[in-house]
Amino acid sequence: MHMKHKRTAVAFLAACLTVQSICFTPLAVSAENENDADDSEQTETVVTVDKSMSALFLPDSYEQYLPLETPADVAFYENHIAVADGNRLYVFDGTVYREYEHIKENADGIYDSAISKVGFDASGTLYFSDRDLSFYRISFEDLSQSKLSPEETEIKNCSTFCIADTTVFTAAVSGNETTLYAIPLDNVSLSAGRKVDTLNTALTPSMTYLGDTLYCAVNTYVTAYTYQNGGYRPLYDRTLDSTSSVSGLSSLAVLGDSFYYTVKDVPESSGLYQTDLAGHSVL
Repeated sequence: MHMKHKRTAVAFLAACLTVQSICFTPLAVSAENENDADDSEQTETVVTVDKSMSALFLPDSYEQYLPLETPADVAFYENHIAVADGNRLYVFDGTVYREYEHIKENADGIYDSAISKVGFDASGTLYFSDRDLSFYRISFEDLSQSKLSPEETEIKNCSTFCIADTTVFTAAVSGNETTLYAIPLDNVSLSAGRKVDTLNTALTPSMTYLGDTLYCAVNTYVTAYTYQNGGYRPLYDRTLDSTSSVSGLSSLAVLGDSFYYTVKDVPESSGLYQTDLAGHSVL
């Protein structure tokens, strides 16, 4: 990874653009044009660079120097940032980056397995899933080690997950169905988990949690679940956007009275959307 060279180049550019103006002085004229140069008045061109212009492409913080190729997800815990990029996991603790390359082995040999999702729990333990649907964790203490060494859990069919307090919600896609589970983080196994619901779809949902409610979206169809009387019950379901054919949600978040969701890799639909639950307005 050529991080050092990229940082040097960007740092040099930043140094150049922090001055209030850049002066461009004409080059010295050649000998054959010397007389013409004496008769003419040399000029100096001053170009002023406004700070708002440079802010568009200059990093504001150390972590913005990290070169990424195919970032899939990001998670935060206090001053820690975890980024999934292809089969690489970067963990920044506010001072330095630590990098882990996710390489696996099967009967055909070793191969790279892309990391699809990352998340921290309340204690700072980092979890991630990969394209093979395996589920891993790294304790907060081990995040400070020079070499990151994830531990594979017993969950073997994790299409995606969402961490809430002491519970991890997982989605397991099998055939034309997707089963949602609630699993305690102190015993990460399906045998310790509780079934939340079974969805009649083979699409991987997007999940988020707020308050005491789990929100699960397949495309723009969202179902809300809460724990009642010893089990999870659906509170309601609704369509986020009934005015268009938005599909392929890649993430979902709830803030206040609004859903925020992203769509990527879908022509003419990729972007960030917001739905006001009161007025159903979409931005």
